[in-house]
Amino acid sequence: MMPWNIALWWQVNRLALATETDCDARVLRQHVERERYAHLLLAIAQRQSAAALASALSRPTSHLERRIIAMRRNAPRRPLLVASTLVGAAAVAVALACSTTSPSAPSNASADGSAAKTTGASADRAVDGAYLDSRVDKQARAYPDNPRPLYPAVLQHAGIGGEVTLQFVIDSTGVIDMHTVTVVKADNDLFTSSIRSAMPRMHFYPAEVKGHRVNELVVQPFAFQVDAKP
Repeated sequence: MMPWNIALWWQVNRLALATETDCDARVLRQHVERERYAHLLLAIAQRQSAAALASALSRPTSHLERRIIAMRRNAPRRPLLVASTLVGAAAVAVALACSTTSPSAPSNASADGSAAKTTGASADRAVDGAYLDSRVDKQARAYPDNPRPLYPAVLQHAGIGGEVTLQFVIDSTGVIDMHTVTVVKADNDLFTSSIRSAMPRMHFYPAEVKGHRVNELVVQPFAFQVDAKP
């Protein structure tokens, strides 16, 4: 389906070599002499144009060379022990990978999306140097004339209400950093899209710490009611 995919062709080539090498190993386990079997493969490769069977068994010279080299290698004395060790190492690697915290995930967010109450100077900041709301002297406040998100017409006509809770950073200039917007809860994706469209036009009085404007991580709910504006 993807004849232009070079990586796919390379994988197919490697798979074919692995299959042939495995077949060689199975034959040799039947107490067949390696030298005689290698001569047989060479003879088939030399006569590949003489018979259909030979053509089917033959592969490029590089494959044949690698197969013969693989046959000359000594098999591990305890294959089960080697396999078990490799599987154990892979399991440990997977466990370590799963236990590593993603660097992009806010380390201070609790399960319900609210900011965790932490202590210590190192826990004062959350995402991209933003302060938690509990660590600022003055929290960010929205301008009174901020635009309201539009109520999606489809949901309003259907009489469907809902609520969306977003987590985001308000920077020291009072503007929302759209790269930090995270959905904590959303009853409908249309509500979320409406809020995201309005957020670049929202402005805030920035948070302050010791008289200096700082970035603040906030968790903000937005409610949509059929009989009232959001």
